Amino acid sequence: MRTRTAAIAAVLGVALLVAGCSGGGESEEVASPLEDEKVVPSPSEDAKDACGVVFNGGDGSLAFRIPEALIDVQANLQGERLQTMLDINSQLTQAISQATPEVAAPLRSIQVPFQQVQDVVDAGGGDLTMDTSRVAEDVTDLMAACVDAGFTVSD
Repeated sequence: MRTRTAAIAAVLGVALLVAGCSGGGESEEVASPLEDEKVVPSPSEDAKDACGVVFNGGDGSLAFRIPEALIDVQANLQGERLQTMLDINSQLTQAISQATPEVAAPLRSIQVPFQQVQDVVDAGGGDLTMDTSRVAEDVTDLMAACVDAGFTVSD
């Protein structure tokens, strides 16, 4: 029940963010005065890019897929459900790799249950214990970090 409550709270939090934001979440390359050179993105651009991995894409975004995956999780995680968990873990890893520390911290915490699934798969099986106790709080923290970085959701 705790998993469902946290996941539902996460969906509601994300829905509020999506409803309140619009436009230009995608980063743009900044051209330098020299024609063939590009300026390295600022940390806030990295944060925006990482936030885009999570929040952009409407109903197909990680922000919507994460709660659904956690609600649908069952003791016998196989097939499509297992692949969804592994795909989400991979996408969260991608977002973390490009995020600033302020954005990476809540992403790492959100990733915990998905990484726990990945760890069991990597070990060739075993008992799965998923900790979803902080997901709703972490989504709220992530939304705040993304807003602080100047991120806005785009479709």
